[in-house]
Amino acid sequence: MLERWIKPEEWWLKVNCDGVLDLKKEVAGSSVIVRDCDGAMVDGLCKKMMANSALMAETLAFKDGIGLVIEKK
Repeated sequence: MLERWIKPEEWWLKVNCDGVLDLKKEVAGSSVIVRDCDGAMVDGLCKKMMANSALMAETLAFKDGIGLVIEKK
């Protein structure tokens, strides 16, 4: 299945979040990227975090994305 980024409407920003979990290494991470309607990066973050499931890692990444948007408001 081919996936591609779909740009937001003009004057809107798009926030993409992803959480990752490696149970063997007992490490998790979060990444967030904010792009404008031209695909240009406006902001983003990447960090290590504590999580014990993939669902928790994804949820925390979503929380990081919302937090980044609120912080830059």
